[in-house]
Amino acid sequence: MACLFCGSPGPLTDEHALPRWARKAIGATAAAELHRMPRGQRLISKPTGRPMQTFTGMTVVARKVLCKSCNSGWLAGLEKDVGRLLAPAMRGDPIKLSSDQQRLIAFWATKTSLLIEVAYHQWRADGVMPASHLRWLYEHRADRQPPPGTVVWLASLNPWLGDAFVPTWCSSGTLRSRDPGGDPDRTNDSYVATFSVGCLVFQVIGQDFRESDHHTPTGLPFVIVIPPRKLTPYLLQIWPKLYPVASWPPNYLVLAEGWPEFADWYGTLTWFHRNDTVTGEITGVFMAERRGDLPPLGNPPPRPHRAPPGS
Repeated sequence: MACLFCGSPGPLTDEHALPRWARKAIGATAAAELHRMPRGQRLISKPTGRPMQTFTGMTVVARKVLCKSCNSGWLAGLEKDVGRLLAPAMRGDPIKLSSDQQRLIAFWATKTSLLIEVAYHQWRADGVMPASHLRWLYEHRADRQPPPGTVVWLASLNPWLGDAFVPTWCSSGTLRSRDPGGDPDRTNDSYVATFSVGCLVFQVIGQDFRESDHHTPTGLPFVIVIPPRKLTPYLLQIWPKLYPVASWPPNYLVLAEGWPEFADWYGTLTWFHRNDTVTGEITGVFMAERRGDLPPLGNPPPRPHRAPPGS
């Protein structure tokens, strides 16, 4: 096996998908284990059987996936730069981010969501993990530009579930767009990753692409994903749309007990497409609640606003 990013044969090292600086930022130090639970079985305090994954606090470890040069080089520098910006927000303190800082955090969130998927992929086979994104992140380690077709939002979470503090939540899923012509082999899978560290939530949508032209492997346009209107006051988009200054937290707070509904909102969307009226060429592929939510032809999708509904 070679390094996920640079392709070096190694020797390979373990990688903490959720970094140690983040654990220290919120004081998460207790040990925990992750077990695979059979369908229909209730969660119990002491599961039996060998754990599938072991956590130190909230640390998710991907085993033997990165070379030492990547792990202790550009990735370590990235964590250092991001940690200074995000540690206060993880503790619940408001932060302001410049456009350059938004791009940096979007790059980091994409990297982190992929490494979380790598860690989970080692004990489950499903999920989408585009190799094109791993290569892009390495090739753009200097300018820290997120991959084409990536969308990143931030949100705010109350991490207390009853009397228990939950240092991190991780959810992932897949969006599939279809060929308007009905070709079952011409689809495009996108990954949707949602994870939290303390009070700070990241949501990333990533789409596979061809390196030759940055289109999807099947030639379909990138999907433009438009969140449900009721969630816009919960979400702060930081990529690809940038604010001159982005203020976190958004107006609305996600409660821990509402995490499943929040993390899976993309499951409520419907697939649409648009064609050029002259050539018939597909000009846009969208995922939205209803057709009326689509942006006008030729304009970018609306950026999530920060005002409460009805204001």
